[in-house]
Amino acid sequence: TIYQDGEFVFSKSIRYSLSVISDTFSKELGKRVDEAEFYKMLKTNGLQNQDPAYQKELMKLFGEVFVYINDVVLYAKRAYSLDKIDQIYISSELGEINGLEEFCHNYVNIPSKNLSIKIAKNADEMDIDPIHSLMVLSVQSYMSGNDDEINLSIFKKPPPFKSRASGKLAQVAAVTLFFSLAYPAYQFVQDKLFLQKELDRLNSKYSQLSLQSKNMKSAFAKLKEEHKKIDEKLADKGEELDFRTKLLHEIYMKKVSYPMKAKIMTDLFDRITKHNSKVVSVDNNVTDMVITVRSNNDKSITELLSEIATMSEYDVSTEKIKKDDKGTYYESAIKVGLNDR
Repeated sequence: TIYQDGEFVFSKSIRYSLSVISDTFSKELGKRVDEAEFYKMLKTNGLQNQDPAYQKELMKLFGEVFVYINDVVLYAKRAYSLDKIDQIYISSELGEINGLEEFCHNYVNIPSKNLSIKIAKNADEMDIDPIHSLMVLSVQSYMSGNDDEINLSIFKKPPPFKSRASGKLAQVAAVTLFFSLAYPAYQFVQDKLFLQKELDRLNSKYSQLSLQSKNMKSAFAKLKEEHKKIDEKLADKGEELDFRTKLLHEIYMKKVSYPMKAKIMTDLFDRITKHNSKVVSVDNNVTDMVITVRSNNDKSITELLSEIATMSEYDVSTEKIKKDDKGTYYESAIKVGLNDR
């Protein structure tokens, strides 16, 4: 990473990691050197090793590393128009490696120092990776300014949420959800507005019909009351009519029926006498008479019945002609009705 006057200029990852250097060292040496043993060797002896074979391979490997770093520096100077680079700070996951800054100075021809950042109170007591210290400083700077432009950690800053797979999925889901709900929402609003309008119309119509119903009920109540009064008047008039009808009937009976019946009875009594019979009793009602006749022989009563039956004015009937217990006379109840003329 290159800075100019405290501002970030350029950054590039180096393909030579300690793990790659360890594997290459074992391959070039022709025997397997455990990675932990290799790291311990660098931590203890640095780039100076008493074993000539080890020393040769270390010089060769780190020479390739710094040749690559020199190429990167030259590219950055050309690309970003940098006149010179004043200082190079070197560090590793193992911490300080003896002879590394001198090796860098010789290959890159830029003054080099070991990167040592001590911000903790117990920094002298603990071996803290400078990368961790840089991360702490970066966090403190971010917390104070919330600047997302530069990421100094070894962890790559994730892309914006909208560019991630999950973000794209969320966007697609949101758009799908929007369009899936848009039409039902539109229908719901339309239906609600339509139903509200229809409800208002029906409420208005209901109010009108309710008023009409109230008026009709009031009119019906008045008509019912008038009908009741008329019924009462009709009842009074009916009673009066019945009274007058009965009165007229009685007058008629007295003026017409009684004289007629008297005439009929006179005619019948004459005929009864003619046939040697006599009247014992007369039971008179409105439509007919029952005359009980008594004679010394039944022939006289039979002849009387035959004579009356031949007359169209009368309707004659009798149930029987009976003889009394002593055998001295015959008696019959003759029912005489008046035929319509």
